Order: sequence, then C-alpha cells, then structure tokens
Amino acid sequence: MSTNEMRKFEMLVRSNTFGETHSSLFPPTTLGGEKFQVLAAAVAQLREQSIAKQTTAKGGRKVRRVAREALLAQLDAIHRAARGIGVSNPGFEDVFQMPRTRTDAAYATVAHAFLREAERVKEVFTRYEMPDDFVVQLTTAVESFETACREQEVRLGTLRAARSSIAQALDAGLAAVLELDTIVSNRLSRDPVTLSVWEQARRVDYSRRTRRVSTDVPAAAPVTAPVVTAPALTAPALTAPPLTGPEPSALSATVLEKAS
Repeated sequence: MSTNEMRKFEMLVRSNTFGETHSSLFPPTTLGGEKFQVLAAAVAQLREQSIAKQTTAKGGRKVRRVAREALLAQLDAIHRAARGIGVSNPGFEDVFQMPRTRTDAAYATVAHAFLREAERVKEVFTRYEMPDDFVVQLTTAVESFETACREQEVRLGTLRAARSSIAQALDAGLAAVLELDTIVSNRLSRDPVTLSVWEQARRVDYSRRTRRVSTDVPAAAPVTAPVVTAPALTAPALTAPPLTGPEPSALSATVLEKAS
C-alpha cells in the first residue's frame, strides 16, 4: 500500500473496532449493522491482500536475482575463456560476447547462443582447461533462470490482482464509513462522548505527513551601518593681539620732529 492507502486503511480498522465495541447500538438487522458488516469485510480483505502482496513481492525478486547471478557467472566464464582462445584463434570470441542491454530477455537470448556455439566447439574450450561439464552447467543455469522469470511473471500477475483488490476494498470501506458517519451521528446525537470517539476513529490521520524541508538559502538581513555623528567643531575664538606700537602722543611727537 502507498502511504495514503495505509492511512485510510488504519482509519477503516479504527472505525471497524468502534463498530465491534458498540455492536449493541447497531444490531445486524439495522442499516448501521449492515454497513458495519460491509466495513468488517473490507478490512479483512485489505489485511489478506496486503500480506499476500508483501510476501509475493519479496520472494519473487530474491529467487530471480539468485538465478540471474548464477547465469551471469557461467556466461562470464565462457566469455573470458573465448577471449583468451581468440589470441591464437582470431575471431573465436566474436560469438561469445556479453549483451550490451542488461535485461532478462537479453541474458536469456545470449545464453542460448552461447549454448549452441559452445556445444559445437566444446573440445576447444576443454583444451584450455574449461571444465568438461561447463555446457551442462550453463544449461542448468539457463533453465533455472527461465523458470525463475516465468514464476516472477506469475507473481507479478498476483501482485496486480492484489493491488486491484486492495483498491476495491478501500473504495467499499470508505463508502461504508461515509454512510455510517450519518447513521452514527444520528444514533448518538444525545451521547456526545461516544460520538466524539467515533469522530476520532473515522478521521484519516494526515498529521504524520513529511514536511518538505526548504533548501533555499535565506536572504541575508540588510546590514544597517551605524550612523556616526561627527563631533561638533568649535572654532577657537580669535583674539586680536594687543598693539605694542608707541603711544599716540609719542608717535605725534616723532612726526613733528621729522617735519622740522
């Protein structure tokens, strides 16, 4: 299940538990009892399909991975041997090249080509100390790999069916809860405490949603330069120097003396 599907499933489980706990309020013969039965069936189906999906997915991937690794080991050994043989037999390695596309279909095709050609020149390989049963080993690896691929296809079909069943069960459960919300609210209109329990149960919990962490660098705060106030310049008082010349009376006497 996806994250949203799991949250809805948890809500359906809580709502179903409420119905089981308060079954006396909603007998099977009432509409509420019928809807709780629909809800219980949806929850049971979701549990079963989720387990089947998880088990099938894990088992299939592991089996195919092991079989592919065993096949690649055989193909690589033959490829390296053919490259060494090609030193004295130019072109020998041309038909023993590994596939460029790394897919299951490509590996299976190349493996069958290796089998056909290796059987034809088996004696050349054995002269270069390849095991006498290397063709048998490759045949076994190819068969195991193809069997694992077929089984994986069956598992994928099972997974697709499980996903479809999960979607249908979720839809059925959500529709039942939608109708039950009206039924339960009316039935418990005079019991606010029990009604609050139902309202809490049928609420889908989105509070665990992962918040996106912003990777943006916050803009730097504007730097305000401090205002520096220059000290007031106080001009010094200019004081006229005292006159040190002769007294006026003396100056007049000197001028009269020069005139005579």
